[in-house]
Order: sequence, then structure tokens, then C-alpha cells
Amino acid sequence: MTLDRIKTVVLSLLILASLFQTYLLTYSSPQYERIAQGNDYIKPETIGDQNQLELEDLLFPDYMVFHSGSSTHTLLYPNMGYFGTILESVKQRSFGGFSRVNTFALNIDWVDIRNKRKGIELHFRGGIPMQVLQTMFKIKGDMSLTDEMITSIWIFTTESGEDVKTFFFTDTKSIAYELSGADFTVKDVEKFLSWGSNADSYYTPNGDYYLPSKPITMSSYRFNSAVISDDQLKRVLFVDPGAVRPFKERDGSQIYTDGKRGLQLSQGKHWLKYTDPIAALESKNEVLENLQASIKFINQHLGWNGTYGLTKTPHRPSNSVTNTPRTGQFEFRQYFDSYPIVQPTSEGYGLMHLITEKGIVTSYERSLLIQDKEKKNMVRTEAQIMSGEQLENIIKLKPNRYNIVSVYPAYQATETETMVTLKPVWALEYRDGTIELVD
Repeated sequence: MTLDRIKTVVLSLLILASLFQTYLLTYSSPQYERIAQGNDYIKPETIGDQNQLELEDLLFPDYMVFHSGSSTHTLLYPNMGYFGTILESVKQRSFGGFSRVNTFALNIDWVDIRNKRKGIELHFRGGIPMQVLQTMFKIKGDMSLTDEMITSIWIFTTESGEDVKTFFFTDTKSIAYELSGADFTVKDVEKFLSWGSNADSYYTPNGDYYLPSKPITMSSYRFNSAVISDDQLKRVLFVDPGAVRPFKERDGSQIYTDGKRGLQLSQGKHWLKYTDPIAALESKNEVLENLQASIKFINQHLGWNGTYGLTKTPHRPSNSVTNTPRTGQFEFRQYFDSYPIVQPTSEGYGLMHLITEKGIVTSYERSLLIQDKEKKNMVRTEAQIMSGEQLENIIKLKPNRYNIVSVYPAYQATETETMVTLKPVWALEYRDGTIELVD
């Protein structure tokens, strides 16, 4: 057989083989081998009594005031009596017909409204941006561009007693929103008052805050705590814990970094500060987007370990002409029973601070202490804090008393590596955000 003939036969065989493979690919059904699914699921590491919260869990009034119409007032704090029932009822109603008004120009005697009209006030101590408040209540119309922080909602009956008025008050004392489309009736107000009638009696010395007619009975607590370990923090806060390197500061603080993110653990303070710097971005900074990103970040990094409320949101200065918030800082504060845990400083048990820009958390601060998961060995004792009259006498001696914007019962936390004590106190909050504790 000649060489040319051999080449021809080989070429023919290759062509036939190629045609056969094409036939198989076109008309045959491939036989897949099923991959066995493993039943082993590695559950994410939890730290303490870790739980996840949503925005709606963190938004609630600091307190509700009920005006009887006969110069008497009662007050409820979160988790007290019908507080939750009333809040859910208000959430089901709609708010519309907003008109921005000057409260001084309205020629309304607010002291007279407080003492002679039946009504209810929902107070938000730190103020909530309207954009965020729209996720809580059924607010009609686009109010997302409104700059003011809403500090209270006041629903009260008219002089004739046959109609109801609703006002949203802002952090600027002269500015409020009058609503013409809120669907509350006189019967609604009467119902709210009946639910709040058995609460403790309060009075207001100046209209800015309320004080109890009698001493308040609270509980003090002492419970076991644990410190979150460095290894746990590295696993939770860094993408690649193996790339994290430790450093010591001169003041004894421990620093961990992977070259981009940083974690600082303050010596003796049980406090962490995590930073993840980002390049400056030109897109608009949305408060609601940043708030939701902050909540999601905490859900994924150490969790909440208790009941928390949103106590600080960023807002623009009143004279600003831009849409840039003053700061991207959010603050969440832990509640025990019906009262917040407060500290005279910005660090301590029960506090969380985040700075979030363009939906990215760049700073995360919180306590390293967590309550024992089993909640064993908790000691609870009854305690009292002074009446409003006693407290008022103390306030009168304060040289900066006119800068006090809020007064409320709270818990002061004292901590060690193995124990946290919660002591009932009065918190005096000043215009600049500082807090003074009185026991």
C-alpha cells in the first residue's frame, strides 16, 4: 500500500470518527452522576445571647404622656402596661396632609392644650428623621426630603371635644407640622387615655420634660458576664483571620490589623473599636440606607445580646443648604425592663456606636462584655429613685440647668470582667448630648 493511500485511509477514519462524535453529542442524553449532598451544616459562631433585630424592633418612643384634660398627666415607658398595644394601634392609622408651621405664629396656648385638652404625646428623645419615621408609621406623601428631626407626636381633642388635631414637633422649637389628614377620632383618644389611666402620675415644670409625683420603684440587677475573646473577635470581624497581625500601643491597647481593617481593644475598659476605612464617594448619603446597613452589620457581627433602641441618628445642621448629614454616626442603647442603660461617657456596657457612609460601616464601637448566655445567678432587688420634687430641687442648683433637654429614669452599669451591676438613676441630658447621672 502506497504512502498516499495510507494517508487517505487515516484521513477517512478521522472524518468518520468526528461525524460519529457529532452524532452522539447531538442525539444522545448525557448521564449525570448525582453528587451526594452532605448533611453536615456548620452553624455560624454565636457569642453570648446573640440575636438579630430588624429596624422595626429598634424604633419606639422613649415614653408616652397621657393628658386627662383636667391638669393631670400619666406616663408610660417602653414595655409598661399598654405601651405596646397603643403603639401598634397608632401604627395602623395613617398620617397625611402635612403643613409646615411656625408654632409661635399659630397663637396656640400649648400649656392650655396640655392641661385642658384630652390627648396623648409620643416622645422620641433623640429625634428621628422623617425618612426613618416613614418606615414606622403610615405617612402619606413624600416627606423623605424633609430635613427636620421629629421629636414628638401630639394627638389631642379640639376645644369643642368633637374633633382631633395632630402635630409633629421637630428639634427646632418654633417649627412643627400640622396634619389635616390624620385619621384619629375622639373615641381613639378616649381609648388611649383609658389604657394609660392607671400609669404613674407625672407633672412638667417647664414643658420640656416630665417628673413623677412620687418616687419611682425600679429593680437593680447583678448578673454574670464574660469578655469576648480576641480570637472570637478576629473570626467575626475579619474576612481572613489568618492574615491578622497584633500590635501593642504605648497605652497598653491591643491593635489587630489585616493591612486594611483595624481593631483596637482598650486596656481595662472592655471596649472595642473596629475601623474599615473607605475612599471618599460622591454619591448621596441617605440616612435610611446607612441605618439599615448599620443594623445588618451588627446582625452579622456579634449581634445585639439584648433589647436595644435607636437613640441617635445623623441630621443636617438647621442652617445647612446641602443634603450632606452632619455625621454618619448612629447610636444604639440597650434597654433593661423599661429603661435605657446610660453612661456619663460615650463608652460602656449597653452602648453601640457606628459610623456608616454610603451604606458601608467604617467604624463600629461596643462593649466587650456580654451577659451570661444561661442568665444564671442573676440577682434582682427592689429599689427606688427620688420623686420629681426632690429631683427638681437638685436641678435648680445646676448652673447649666437651662440647657437640660431631657430627664428620665435609667440604669447605670458598673462592670468587671465577671459581673455587671445595673443601678437605677436619674439621667439629665443636656443640649450638647452630655449626660449627668443623679442617684
